[in-house]
Formats: sequence, C-alpha cells, structure tokens
Amino acid sequence: MSSVVEAQRVFDATNFVGATSPEAKRRHIVFHLGVLLGKVARAEERADHGQEDFTVVVDEVVPDLLVYAAQLCDIFDVDLGRAYQKRLASLEGRNARETRGTKEDYDHPSRS
Repeated sequence: MSSVVEAQRVFDATNFVGATSPEAKRRHIVFHLGVLLGKVARAEERADHGQEDFTVVVDEVVPDLLVYAAQLCDIFDVDLGRAYQKRLASLEGRNARETRGTKEDYDHPSRS
C-alpha cells in the first residue's frame, strides 16, 4: 500500500493547491470528509424513498476515502498497509469481546 501513498504524494505535488502546511492539509481533509459523509447520507436518504442509486458512493466516495487516507499517511508518515492490518487486528479483538446485534438488526433497521 505504500505505492498508494507514493502515488498520492506525486499527484499532490502537481495538482493539490491551496493548503500547504500540514495543519491546513489536515483541515482541508476534514472538510472533504464531511462532504463525503453528506454524499453517503444523501444516497441513503434517497434509497429510503425508493430511489436507490449508489453511483456517487462507488465512483466518488470510495476512491476519495483512499485519497484522504493516503494524504493523512503522508502527513503523519504512516505505513498504510501496517496501519490497516493493525486496525483489522484491533477490530477483530474488539468484535470478539463485544455483544453485537444480529445480521438482521443491521440489514433491516426499524424505521421511525
């Protein structure tokens, strides 16, 4: 995954304008994460009303999440692959310890 971070670093060197300090870049990323959340929420809201279309999630949100992850890894000098594996191990341990709802609870949430 280091190639993803390197590819993003190269792309940003010639295409990322505006935020130049690490603080400004972090803030810029936070703003855009909020925009992504809005896109997912809008797609879900439309799906709740029978207009299921997750094209924007697939075409924009998913790749943008990788962009922002790579940018944060570059800012904080994080190995994306190692961080990902460490996080999976942490979640695996947490999920084994916690009682969770059933698959049906997640697939068919009650609507108010």
